[in-house]
Amino acid sequence: MKKNLIALSVAAMVGGLGLSTGAHADVVPGAAVAQQFTGDGIGHALLIPYYTVQNGNVSIFSIINTDTVNGKAVKIRFRGASNSDDVFDFQVYMSPGDVFTGAVSQGAGGTAQFTTADNSCTLPASVNQSFVTTRLSAAEQVGGAGTREGYIEIFTMADIEPTEATTGPTGTDINLDADELDANPLFTAIKHVDGVAPCGLASGALATKLSTNTDAAITLADTAGNNANAHVKGLDFPTASLVGGWTIINVDEALSFSGNATTVIATDGAAAPSAAAGNIVFWPQRDFTVGGTSEVALALDIGGNPAINAFSADPLLKLGGTAAGITAGGVEPRAYDLPDMSTPYIVYSAATAGASTAPGAAAGRAVAPWEQAFSLTGALAVTTITNEYATDADIAAASDWTFSMPSRRYNTAVRYLGTGAPRAVYTDFEDGTFGDGVFAAAIGGDTFAVATDALGDVFNYFTPTNTDLSGTQLCVLNVSQAAFDREETSLDAPTDFVISPSTPGDPVAFCGEASVLSFNAGGTSSASVLGAALARQDIDVTFTNGYAVLGTPGLTTKGLPVTGAFFLKAVNPLTAAGTAANYGASWAHRVTRP
Repeated sequence: MKKNLIALSVAAMVGGLGLSTGAHADVVPGAAVAQQFTGDGIGHALLIPYYTVQNGNVSIFSIINTDTVNGKAVKIRFRGASNSDDVFDFQVYMSPGDVFTGAVSQGAGGTAQFTTADNSCTLPASVNQSFVTTRLSAAEQVGGAGTREGYIEIFTMADIEPTEATTGPTGTDINLDADELDANPLFTAIKHVDGVAPCGLASGALATKLSTNTDAAITLADTAGNNANAHVKGLDFPTASLVGGWTIINVDEALSFSGNATTVIATDGAAAPSAAAGNIVFWPQRDFTVGGTSEVALALDIGGNPAINAFSADPLLKLGGTAAGITAGGVEPRAYDLPDMSTPYIVYSAATAGASTAPGAAAGRAVAPWEQAFSLTGALAVTTITNEYATDADIAAASDWTFSMPSRRYNTAVRYLGTGAPRAVYTDFEDGTFGDGVFAAAIGGDTFAVATDALGDVFNYFTPTNTDLSGTQLCVLNVSQAAFDREETSLDAPTDFVISPSTPGDPVAFCGEASVLSFNAGGTSSASVLGAALARQDIDVTFTNGYAVLGTPGLTTKGLPVTGAFFLKAVNPLTAAGTAANYGASWAHRVTRP
């Protein structure tokens, strides 16, 4: 407990440095038509590639709202390392210029737990609690094992303007007093006063606005009526203003590692792209079923399938849109599942509308969820990963590489229940259908789950061609490798490598969503830099120090959506007894893109 308190106090200190300076859904189209990775660090969405509470580690993250005029409604979701299963999510409402911080540690029973002392508003009002294990595999539910490593999704659902006059294109009467002359009540509630936000989002009029459904009139088209449904809550189109960072602290080993969040920005799609406002993507942070059918809730008709198909590409949520699908292993979609990172955040341009297979595609209308996921995956895709390693025994050096594929979940997931489980399930990025022959008959051959629907390689990043199951964990195959020492000597033939626990000579595979590769560690039963246990491999590259290159061409050379870093631990053998001698450092992967 003491070591956790020390690490958590660091999180509180970091937060103290950043006090403020000053039906089912709303999907309302903005102006952005494309997404891209940005190395500038400021964007609409952030990805913390890896968190861990294994082996005494505590993981801390921070989010900065660099917009000093508008507040932000932000969704934060933690996903497990094995298959991206949701283990914890909530909303935070950030004041202009605000910083939100939190820490993840291991609870007494082994399950990860979240703690924050931040003064920003959240829904629910308190988010200090243990992670949730119900969506994990049966084995990973035991002791909360599947919550102890993973990654974090963070994205702006909407901006929060200061006044009624500035909310929406022409102003909005948010408090319904027949004028647009007042302060935005949501902004007033989240704006810090002497370092503390009034909040009150969980009760009264604000709670009613943030809890009710307005999607009956939403058509995914930019109309005054649709805008009003979102703006009356005090929400406006999200802009690119978030900055994020992470730190992993191990008090017992006197180690820490840190880095920047991976950043995605929505743009205008120009040859020299500029940031553009995304779609408002707001859902109540509540526990009720996302029901109805897509053509009732939305003008974007996806064949009469459950409404979730218009809001998410997650194949397990799509499967869970019917009672039969839930029996077959799908996850019943709940309001808190949305938005996710496949919820339409951009709109069609004239060119993309003409090329779309989605019914009703038109310029200015929000894209379909599978097209959103395809765009996001393309923004993150890389074809090679290069970084260093060091395993010099004289300084007890050890090296781990982390790999997170945060958009994989929207192309493929694993169902743990139903006939033939465990089994991979896929969403087809070409037309939004998905298939698994074992359960197709059980759900009546719905048009979004056709057993004979082959997954092509042109639009999809993950299909049965390049994925396989290892137990309940999905692995991505066909990753090549080459290793070099520091004097130009190289090993580039797969038979020169030893992978543990695989058969010697097997190529590297990314098993798990947030996987860890240790270098020359002597097998996965030995300690690693990060104490990784859920999705770890060990590779023996023969050399003591040097660099390695992993090839990730993916299907039809589109690459794979990978982000991560190299973590180094070393010990100074000359340090006097009683003096801390451990050192930790981390470097983001260097990559090439398609």
